[in-house]
Amino acid sequence: MNVLSAVELLDKPMIKTIVIGGQISAYSQMTVSGEVFEYLSNIKADLCIIGTNAIDPANGLTDSDWETIQVKKAMIKAADKIAILAIAEKLNTSMKMKIADLQEVHYLITELPSDSPDIQPYRAKNLTIL
Repeated sequence: MNVLSAVELLDKPMIKTIVIGGQISAYSQMTVSGEVFEYLSNIKADLCIIGTNAIDPANGLTDSDWETIQVKKAMIKAADKIAILAIAEKLNTSMKMKIADLQEVHYLITELPSDSPDIQPYRAKNLTIL
């Protein structure tokens, strides 16, 4: 989890926030280290909500930072359902390394209106658009 996001959740009494310790990546502002992978391999989450730097109907979720990609892969593996947060500028873009195929994603959350042509290719991939 992004460290700044965790702080924002502290005043929400119905949300249990768990922050996994380790080195904080300046790139992603999330913890990335062996402890993170070990912890994630021992949990099962109902829903994983993650942001992405690039999402494309053909290439799926991609990024350019190796450590961030490995943590996001572990988070996806630990969850039953996956929701991706992506602002419009991240849609239809691709970076160097794959995180996941769109078949692994259940929800796409974006600020675009539901009838936007930019999200139609994702709807065609059976993602629920929010």
